[in-house]
Amino acid sequence: MSPSIGYASLQVIPVIRGIDAQVNRQIGGPLSAAGRRAGVSLGKNVESGFGSSIGGLGATAAKAGAAVSAGLLVGAGAIATYGVRLAAANESAAVSFNVLLGSAEKASSFLTQLRDFAASTPFEFPELQKSASQLLAAGIAAEDIIPILTNLGNSTAAFGTGSEGIRRATVALQQLNAAGRITAEDLNQLRDAGVPVFDLLAAATGKTEAEVAKLAATGKLGAEELGQLQDALVSGAGLEQFAGLMDEQSKTLEGIISNLKDTVGQTLATVFTPVLDSAKVLLPAISDEFTRLAESATDLLGPLSTQATPIIEKFVSIGVDGLSNLY
Repeated sequence: MSPSIGYASLQVIPVIRGIDAQVNRQIGGPLSAAGRRAGVSLGKNVESGFGSSIGGLGATAAKAGAAVSAGLLVGAGAIATYGVRLAAANESAAVSFNVLLGSAEKASSFLTQLRDFAASTPFEFPELQKSASQLLAAGIAAEDIIPILTNLGNSTAAFGTGSEGIRRATVALQQLNAAGRITAEDLNQLRDAGVPVFDLLAAATGKTEAEVAKLAATGKLGAEELGQLQDALVSGAGLEQFAGLMDEQSKTLEGIISNLKDTVGQTLATVFTPVLDSAKVLLPAISDEFTRLAESATDLLGPLSTQATPIIEKFVSIGVDGLSNLY
């Protein structure tokens, strides 16, 4: 039995040991060829895919470039429109202040001072310009405008009413000057705007706040007290605790953004001011062309309308007769 077992062992072991060579001879060639074909196919696919991706990236980049160009054009148009609009507003303001101050030279000097004032405060030039024109229209002297706006700005900054407070205080002062006396309603409006007006009047007149309120309620605060109030707003007497608050606010993020907006806006207005002369020549010409176009259309359509009227009337008559026959 032993010899047959040994024979079997001798036959199996050599087969196992040599199987790698046999497998290699049988399928090595086909596997190698298949591997080469797979490698070539993979390479082509990678090349094709990579090329498509690069092509796609190129197309995407082209579209992005076109979008950026269009965006830049739209942005440039918006900037130009904004600059022209501000330049036109400044031109209108110059005309207005020319009338209020009596000369173009005085108007130019005052607007320059007001523009510099706006650049150093958290308030914007258009807002201050409107308030200044209202105070001038109320009869307040030009040299008192910026001191009043300074003290109003510091006070409203302290009470958090800001530019809206200046607007409301300006309206109240305008009403006071128009009436020539101080009313309780106007005092309350100034107080609500952020101006401690009862304190100011008490200090200016030597009375208590309660006495001031009583006199205002009974209409006994006249032109003299109004003058004292305005003198206090010019000098800042009684508002010393608020001095410098606008400067502090202009250093905050909100104040910096406001100043930046003002600076950029006025720079654009200066840049686009020369465009106004061309626009004032071009726009009337465009208006005239549209007028002529409208007249030509009327001349053309008039005879057609005349000829069409009988036809329309005939159709209406036929329609009426048809409805009549139905009933």
